[in-house]
Amino acid sequence: MTATYDFNRTRNQIITRALRIIGAVADGDDPTAQDLVEGAEALESLVKWLQGEGLQLWTIDERTLTLTKGKGEYTHALGDISDDMLVVMHCRLRDSVTGQGWMTGLVDDSVFRAVNQPDQPGRPEMVMVELRESPKISFWPIPDLTTYYWQYRVVRKLADFDTALGTPEMPQRWLDPLVYSLAANLADEKQISLERCAYLQAKAKQMRETAAQLDNDPVDTFYVRPI
Repeated sequence: MTATYDFNRTRNQIITRALRIIGAVADGDDPTAQDLVEGAEALESLVKWLQGEGLQLWTIDERTLTLTKGKGEYTHALGDISDDMLVVMHCRLRDSVTGQGWMTGLVDDSVFRAVNQPDQPGRPEMVMVELRESPKISFWPIPDLTTYYWQYRVVRKLADFDTALGTPEMPQRWLDPLVYSLAANLADEKQISLERCAYLQAKAKQMRETAAQLDNDPVDTFYVRPI
């Protein structure tokens, strides 16, 4: 038997299950087109609310930034980097020709601005990441070759549920809390009994708290001093 670890549910499957939990869709039946439209809107609002409540609904990406000789700053405004990043971590500089790799230190503003020769060319050793407003990544020394690229891991915002077949970008343990939270919200909208609404709200809250306890919070600052 081949083991698999990619279980997930699409947006419409999440909505359909939530509707079945509240009895709005019978077992074996499909929701109406209007049910799916309303469910998709409720799901988007729910995820944004959960993120606003401080729950760590995020995902991790591996990314690559090609560096330009003589260019030390890379911004979202110029299309160099994305604006969906929450935290940058585990970064490494590489040479596309030699295959060599070097660790780069993520430093804060005070360390980066303290360098004696800010325009010095060379192999980048320090990186400053600014994400609070318009994202910017700065390197020092300024790249002196055209063959450098920077590999980094980011904690990023979740993408919206834009398609019927889209799947949630979150740990699998959040699937049930998401379904029951959606069911609780839809139950209120569809005027299900107060007793049933209260039960679903309590169950959803308990499931969210359990899932949140298992989360490993990402670093909560945007700058990390090298050790």
